Amino acid sequence: MGPGLIPYSKSGVVIIEIYNALGLTYEVSDPDYYRKVIIKMYWDDSETPNVLAPIGGFFCPSEEKKFGGAAVFNCYLPMPFNKRARIEIENQGDEAYFQYFYIDYELFPEPLSDDTL
Repeated sequence: MGPGLIPYSKSGVVIIEIYNALGLTYEVSDPDYYRKVIIKMYWDDSETPNVLAPIGGFFCPSEEKKFGGAAVFNCYLPMPFNKRARIEIENQGDEAYFQYFYIDYELFPEPLSDDTL
């Protein structure tokens, strides 16, 4: 179950607000901020990632967002798996990384073409 499918009060979701007065900010001064956050995608029962890339390389954020902060990254592509997929985000940097996501998908009774899994 994901966002919107169960009430937030029962989902374990924590909502926090960031204030500069607390010494916290969405903007960080590290130009490699999005290179230190890794996206890993696993298709079906693969033990190793089928996609392994920095978020910055995968989504190519605009120059103004290269230091972090509120940003929107969208990706529309057919996912090459038969039964399941797992997507992991790993922060390898020293700065906190906040992630909101949702995944839209369609189910089909059979593959759309012969070369589709």
